[in-house]
Amino acid sequence: MRLCFVCTEKHPVPAVKGGAIQILIDGVSPILKKKHDITIFSVSDPTLPKQEKTNGIQYFRLPRSNYIARVAKKIASKTFDVIHVFNRPKYVMKLKKAAPNSRFVLSLHNEMFHPSKTQQKRGKRSSQLWRRS
Repeated sequence: MRLCFVCTEKHPVPAVKGGAIQILIDGVSPILKKKHDITIFSVSDPTLPKQEKTNGIQYFRLPRSNYIARVAKKIASKTFDVIHVFNRPKYVMKLKKAAPNSRFVLSLHNEMFHPSKTQQKRGKRSSQLWRRS
């Protein structure tokens, strides 16, 4: 299965600058790569290459400016069975447009559906998407 992880725009993967999501991905991706093709999108960092394949895992690190638009463009040029979006419900609809045939997983580890972070309408659409994909 071709899996894609889309990280937040906060920290790069691997977790060279910390980050709960990045640490989680560092822990699970070596296990998942044994049976699946893994691609990880995160923000760029001067200590890491913009693109690399290491230990069988493909990494794309993109600038923070227009981060999700850049991720969507890359995703549209590839094929993924499942795209896992971490902690950003606001990204889901844009990525679904870029990859309409992919299934989506949205995981939240804090208050990202709080009204101050996500509009109620967007949050509801994002949370219902998984039922249709």
